[in-house]
Amino acid sequence: LGDYGWFLIELSVRLGDQASDVMVARTHSAMLWLPAEEPMDPPDRTRFGLVAGPAPMVQLGHLPALLEKTDLWSVVISAWDQNTTQTSVIDRQQALQQILAQSSNRQVTLALDSVPSGLRRQLQLDQGDVLSLLARSHTVWLPYLRPVLVHHGQHVRHWQLGAAGGSVPWDRADLDQLWQHVDSEFGSMAPSSQLVLPWPIIAANRNLLDPSDLYLLEVPASLQADQIPEQVDQWRGSTGSGQFALHLRVPPATGVTHQRRCDDLAFRMIHGWAAGASGLSISRPWTGPTDQTPSLVPDPLLGAFSAVAHRLAGRRARGSLPLADQLRAVIFSPVVADRTGMLAVWNRQAPRSEAVIAMFLGPDPVAVDLFGNRQTLVEVGGRHQLVLTGSPVFVEGVDADLALFRAAFRMDSDFIESSQTVHHHQIHLDNPWPLAISGHLQITEPDHWMIEPRRVAFSIPAGQSTSIGLRIMFPVSELAGTRKLTVQADFVARRRYDVTLSFPITLGLRHLDFDASVALEPQARTGQPELVLTQLISNQGRESIGLYAFASVPGMGRQEKSVPKLRPGQVITRLFRFAADPGEPIPSHIRAGIRQTTGPLVLNKLIAIEP
Repeated sequence: LGDYGWFLIELSVRLGDQASDVMVARTHSAMLWLPAEEPMDPPDRTRFGLVAGPAPMVQLGHLPALLEKTDLWSVVISAWDQNTTQTSVIDRQQALQQILAQSSNRQVTLALDSVPSGLRRQLQLDQGDVLSLLARSHTVWLPYLRPVLVHHGQHVRHWQLGAAGGSVPWDRADLDQLWQHVDSEFGSMAPSSQLVLPWPIIAANRNLLDPSDLYLLEVPASLQADQIPEQVDQWRGSTGSGQFALHLRVPPATGVTHQRRCDDLAFRMIHGWAAGASGLSISRPWTGPTDQTPSLVPDPLLGAFSAVAHRLAGRRARGSLPLADQLRAVIFSPVVADRTGMLAVWNRQAPRSEAVIAMFLGPDPVAVDLFGNRQTLVEVGGRHQLVLTGSPVFVEGVDADLALFRAAFRMDSDFIESSQTVHHHQIHLDNPWPLAISGHLQITEPDHWMIEPRRVAFSIPAGQSTSIGLRIMFPVSELAGTRKLTVQADFVARRRYDVTLSFPITLGLRHLDFDASVALEPQARTGQPELVLTQLISNQGRESIGLYAFASVPGMGRQEKSVPKLRPGQVITRLFRFAADPGEPIPSHIRAGIRQTTGPLVLNKLIAIEP
């Protein structure tokens, strides 16, 4: 096998020669081949878990081996389910005891997933309404749980009351009283336990739980990964309280490719970790056997979940690194000694030719994919290059402080008014290092603008910021649009750095909108071709303004037309006609724009002429 990953296996046995063979037997299975990862740091390793759900106990017997091979340290197992009876719970407890004995060094959460069918019919409850059941007298439901509580209530610390994605009665008016009763009743039987309450991420936080308890927020597959931090903020509300973990759902394999599912899971893990989740989990990333053997056949999601967990553990998101349009990068700093900085990078929609990052990333950066395949990035000319795709890649060995320094570089505004005056702006630098840094900045682009000073020294104490004032002017013929303020920074922190920083700025007019289109039409009298430029000018400001519009075509001259008084809200058009020489090629563009009659405002654009 060339790379680590998920593999579908077909085994067929045939009898006879190639011309007349007979199929004797055929079977299918799947396997994960994963690298031997460095063990996750203890504070974080229990924060990534699998939810077994209502899997048969004979399959759950394979869970300890599965956890060992994927180096995952947390699992949620059903203490009962809808088929549990007062008799069958004894057998379930004995099976649980064997699994718990083999998982003694891992965090096991026992879940009350659903109301047993006998109690559901007797009490007229919904299948997922476990809270309403537990709010009843314990004499009603305890016979269905007593063997599990007797054997495990003292040493299993984590108990989940309800199923992930279940029907929690979150909108009940008396939910506060209901939870207090459940908390008191269940807590007396499982002392010193942490209670986990499943909760829809789209439902408001009711602030029910003690600080030691945990909300399990269900993240549906319909919620986009990059919307998770915003949705978490909305769930927190104004109080911002509540410890929470995220249960991540992804589309089924019947709807999208396995690669898309793995990508989507990785994005959810990245954004969920950045949102401050105390844990991430997924449900049953395996299928049952294809024959009568009670085995677990791994889903590709299991490999992606394990690999991404090993990237995130021991690191915390610190912010985003600005890259080219449609390219994304999240900065992760280490929180344990044996970890390095890391970038999670991907391409949203940029064409392949533009989906390249080229910058110094650190002394020994390594790109790691969703199954743990590693690629050492070679430094050429002081830069590392990496082509990004729609699948996220994790670049380890990154200088996280340098990435934060890059991310913090900015100008006080990303917009400059297109006017022939001196513009006063400031560029800002932050020092993320735990020591003072000092050096020089050299502004290199735009090189044809007048920018003072072009070179300046700076010194920033540890954890502090500084601002540098600039005076900016540009040529009267400068085209409106987006530019990059590019700076070469030469400074000393823990080592000497010489890096390129950039910040996008837009040159335009705030209160005047200008658009233009061009067409090739026959002249009315002669029928000879002419270029017709139509300009559309509107005043979005609060004061009238006098302008003149202009247009210039290479080889055909320049024309101007007056706009004496453009009132607020007014929209006007101006037409320009240029006779085309039938023997000459049509030019590729027209320069057009507007200029204030008695003021500094000027706007230039190039209007492309389609062939």
